[in-house]
Amino acid sequence: MKRFNVQLLLVLLVMLAAVQAEANRVLVKGRVTFASGSPSPNHRVIISTDSLTSTNTCQVVHQKFTDNNGYYLDTLECLTNIVKVRIATETCGALAVQDRIVPISGVVEANFVVCNPQPTTCVSSFNFERAPASLTVRFNSSASQGTSATDTIMQRRWTFGNGDTLGGNVISPTYTFRQRGNYNVCLTIRTAAGCEKTSCRTVSILDSVPPPADTCVSSFAFERAPYSTVVKFNSSSSRGTSVYDSIVRRRWSFGNGDTLGGNVINPTYNFTQRGVYNVCLTIRTAAGCERTSCKTVSILDSVPPPADTCVSSFAFERAPYSTVVNFNSSSSRGTSAYDSIVRRRWSFGNGDTLGGNVINPTYSFTQRGVYNVCLTIRTASGCERTSCRTVSILDSVPPPVTCRAKFDYNPVAATSLTAYAVKFNSTASETSIADTIRERIWSFGDGTSLNGNIKDPTHVYTREGTYNVCLTIKTTKGCTSQECKQVVVRSGTGCVAQFTYERLGAKRVRFNSSTSLSGTTDSIVQRTWNFGDGSSVLGGNVVSPLKDYLNQGIYNVCLKIRTASGCESTYCSTVRVQDSIVTPPAGDRVNIVSVSPNPATTQLSTVVWSQQNNLNAELAIYDIYGVKKWGITKVLLQGNNVTVVPVSSLVAGPYFFKVTTMYGTKSAQFYKL
Repeated sequence: MKRFNVQLLLVLLVMLAAVQAEANRVLVKGRVTFASGSPSPNHRVIISTDSLTSTNTCQVVHQKFTDNNGYYLDTLECLTNIVKVRIATETCGALAVQDRIVPISGVVEANFVVCNPQPTTCVSSFNFERAPASLTVRFNSSASQGTSATDTIMQRRWTFGNGDTLGGNVISPTYTFRQRGNYNVCLTIRTAAGCEKTSCRTVSILDSVPPPADTCVSSFAFERAPYSTVVKFNSSSSRGTSVYDSIVRRRWSFGNGDTLGGNVINPTYNFTQRGVYNVCLTIRTAAGCERTSCKTVSILDSVPPPADTCVSSFAFERAPYSTVVNFNSSSSRGTSAYDSIVRRRWSFGNGDTLGGNVINPTYSFTQRGVYNVCLTIRTASGCERTSCRTVSILDSVPPPVTCRAKFDYNPVAATSLTAYAVKFNSTASETSIADTIRERIWSFGDGTSLNGNIKDPTHVYTREGTYNVCLTIKTTKGCTSQECKQVVVRSGTGCVAQFTYERLGAKRVRFNSSTSLSGTTDSIVQRTWNFGDGSSVLGGNVVSPLKDYLNQGIYNVCLKIRTASGCESTYCSTVRVQDSIVTPPAGDRVNIVSVSPNPATTQLSTVVWSQQNNLNAELAIYDIYGVKKWGITKVLLQGNNVTVVPVSSLVAGPYFFKVTTMYGTKSAQFYKL
């Protein structure tokens, strides 16, 4: 019997040791909801260890904020056992506290129900979700609310950032985007009391097409404790081209000049000073695949405030193009739960101030600009603190309504000698955000026209000739634009030389002669190109030649075609190869040569110069707050690299185009109209 008791005691000791080992690391999770049952987003939760004993001195305090669905998640870690944790959050001006004993599982869950917000105005709010690589997005605006419990939302209007809209009062629409891109999706609500508010969020569909199965992926995550300068990285999500292709090299660049070679999967790095760093990971696999990914790491809160000090803090929101800003300083606090704020002084950065103790003021700026708004608080115990935030009103005037009529055509010689058909297509016509084409008017140059809104009509001419065809578009916002082209119509026995061209770089041009006509029963057997600089392509039958000019200028380019039946036709057009190109500074390995047009409306043409060939780079757009709005990875070739960047989904204001490589980051500022 004694022997059995000894064995049982040993088993219990081993189990106790296992329980204590698990208690060194505790996962804390939960949800914060309003009394109405809806989630409380961006709600602060304070999580701390409560394990101070004579033999245990580990004390950790973390601050987390709930996500859009009210959930929070945190991990506490000590070298010694964590016996109990304390979770606290604010409700009705007081502090709700829950003390939890750490169970064997090491997982602690604490849920809170807090006071319903007391809105003085209606709130437009929505979240969204989509599956990876999917073009379909599910939206949910159930968090939107009226000015009071009795003020219902009567109307919701969704705009999806690509011209499509949805009216009515749909709370949770599902929308499928047609192509990859970043879209500025907005929701405008109107309540029974007449309150109207708009909120917008960027929806990124850049990963809507999954990467090919035969490419490698550079990917990493990171975490750090609040106020700490030590960051833990984890690149275990990176992968080779297949399960048989392993990663043989990882190179970390920490954005301050420091790098780490070798093949370290989970490095820990200590930043020596406050700042925002662009950290990049470049991987190389056994199959020779190489990829780079970058993320922004912020160390701006690396110095914690003293535990016995008060905190001045506020947030703000405004509708797009509005000069009215709603401020909220409810996150400010005294030195303790018993030290209340007795005075708030607001300074709006233009000389105007507001005294008293207004928690949530609404202020209307009188003109466009960027303002440094500050809040100074004073508590009953005499603690005084000031915080400031930049408020941008640069988009307070809606962008001008713009549109552009554009069309292409494909002359098709008919078999009959009395009828000649031409197919037109105007799908390339453009409008501004949230505007649509309501009318297209076609004038076919032969005295006939077509009204309505037909995108791709086919017109039948009664005779050969050259016709001046015009397309006029009118949009719902009153914009009108017209484009005219000379259209050559020939019979089935005639031939017509035609070409278009496209600038691909500073001096590189791609020509396209696929619209040339040979006749119904004939075919083009020879194309002769004269590029206007003394060079030519004699003979052959090159449909789309690529031409690199040595110098910028204006060139008279001619194309001569010959068909199998001996028909010949020549067409000449003026080609402009002119740009304002800046020579990269001596010693730079990468430089942004040009960003145009500036200001931009729908797209931005960028020229990036690289000293070396096959250089991995990330091209990205950031707003003035450092938030990434768009980005791609690209392999730069030696010389100038041209990339067309979509900017139509961006709201009006200043932005930065940034190029990040292993040699650092280059940036150029532009303005979006």
